[in-house]
Amino acid sequence: MCTRLIVNLSQTYISMYLTNTLLLPKKYIATIPLVMYVSGFVSSFIMKPFSKLIGKCMTYFVGLVLIMVFSYWVLLDTHMGDSVYGAGVLLGAGSATILVMSLSMTADLIADQTQSGAFVYGAMSFTDKVANGLGVIIIQGLHPCHTQSCCPACVWYYHYVMVIVTGGVAAVAALSLCSILLWPIKITHRLSVMAGLMSSDGEDSDSSSDTGTIN
Repeated sequence: MCTRLIVNLSQTYISMYLTNTLLLPKKYIATIPLVMYVSGFVSSFIMKPFSKLIGKCMTYFVGLVLIMVFSYWVLLDTHMGDSVYGAGVLLGAGSATILVMSLSMTADLIADQTQSGAFVYGAMSFTDKVANGLGVIIIQGLHPCHTQSCCPACVWYYHYVMVIVTGGVAAVAALSLCSILLWPIKITHRLSVMAGLMSSDGEDSDSSSDTGTIN
């Protein structure tokens, strides 16, 4: 859920941040997302050997670190010029890393319990969409301007939105990752347990019927 919040909300509000906060030309609305997608594509080639080397959880944490660095950069540098391309590379690489690693960890969670796969992915998709919808509602509800024309308050509003939806949510994701490392989540073999119970009940009933016949 945190992964989708970072990826979707950052992509939603990056254009407002570029034009309303940094007051950059509108060409940056096209070039910065392009830089983000290209950096994410390039980073996908590094993820596989990197995850084999340090593990999927640590690779996910590296992606969170990249996003936190982006958030810290946005927080401190309030008058970014062309350096926004560097920030876009960090955000794109970090977003692609955590997105791919989260899907990979979900596949590891399901493992051979394929009968639970549809429920797990469905539950993830449902919570992602609800969380993103609530996030957009909250951000738009707290917007200082309720008209289409922006006021000076919008300049700082989108600045803090980009900081919170990236760095703030990344911090929550890091805490969740630590909890998963301490208390791993696993799908139990409930069907095999039920089959064992049913077979034991059948054996008990057979033995009782045999006893009744002897009597």
